[in-house]
Amino acid sequence: MYSDKALTTLRFALQDDSVEIRNAAVEALRLAGVPAIPVLIEALQIDRPDIRRLAAEALRFRSTNMERYPGMDLVCKEPELPVALVADIRAALLRALCDGVPAVRMAATRAIGQYVTPNDDAVVFKLRGALQDEDVGVRMGAISTLQTLGVANPKELVDIALEGLASDDIDHLNSACWLLLKGVREISGAEVSAAVTESADARPLIET
Repeated sequence: MYSDKALTTLRFALQDDSVEIRNAAVEALRLAGVPAIPVLIEALQIDRPDIRRLAAEALRFRSTNMERYPGMDLVCKEPELPVALVADIRAALLRALCDGVPAVRMAATRAIGQYVTPNDDAVVFKLRGALQDEDVGVRMGAISTLQTLGVANPKELVDIALEGLASDDIDHLNSACWLLLKGVREISGAEVSAAVTESADARPLIET
């Protein structure tokens, strides 16, 4: 258990000039568990994009026994959070979906699914809007969370996964592969086949 003094020290460390110290502070807050969540929520508004991104990631991987696998949606096994705290996290991540930095938006799309239900129309609407984001990482994060919530369109999932496979970014490639695996596992074969066929038919032929 972290003391109030320790949490205050970590809060100040988030503003340190050293990127190593800032990163270490976020990781310590993640490991601190529930008492540190309000500090992570505050960190989502700090004027440093790297800290905002890390704070969103920390809210996604807030369990000490989670591993960081790009593209995978992990379920936190810690005790349920108080309703009011979940509402605060949801509101902070919802704002982060509109962040000016793509990496922050992407982290928020992946994190917010842990704190909402498929009936949360406001979040689902925002995630659907993120499917049109200029950044492929944000689009993949959004469709992945929509799929986790059970409200993804098969064709959208296949289209965005194929975009990710065309990326030079290894994290995007990993995420795209995971998306396709999820699609095969969780969507009926007929739906996946139809989505792949429709996506292929819609793509212009490339002359070589």
